[in-house]
Amino acid sequence: MSQASSVKQAPSSPWADRIFAWLAKSAALLTLGLLIAILASLTAGAWPAIEKYGLGFLTTATWDPVKEEFGGLVMIYGTLMTSLTTLMVLIALFYFGGEIIHAFAYTLIIGVVVGTYSSIFIASTAAIVLGVSKQDLMPVVKEGADQPDVEVLPERFRN
Repeated sequence: MSQASSVKQAPSSPWADRIFAWLAKSAALLTLGLLIAILASLTAGAWPAIEKYGLGFLTTATWDPVKEEFGGLVMIYGTLMTSLTTLMVLIALFYFGGEIIHAFAYTLIIGVVVGTYSSIFIASTAAIVLGVSKQDLMPVVKEGADQPDVEVLPERFRN
């Protein structure tokens, strides 16, 4: 007697299979609906800043809160390059990763696309509204702070 024939399979019923299929499809549609709702909410939240500053803030690199000139091009470029690099890896996983990884990679691709959208339109809008400047994001160096005795950078990288 071979091992394959000694394994017992659980009996399946048509109505249980139909209920499971309905539940799986419902969960997938609910997830898709939630994704669309999140995108709509993000767009609605960004709309006042888009109306106030126009879409020009997406194409300029100027950032001067005093003059109320805002441009998110540098941040958007960084976000897009990071997302594209991640997408290249995920697309490779999607096509070459096998059947088990396929659905996982597809889910991550959707997540990267949605995350990129929300980063560009929500984070940049929040930064404009809050008046965040590049100086706000820099580490503060205290006067009189101890400097390291040993130089950590190799000589070729020092100015």
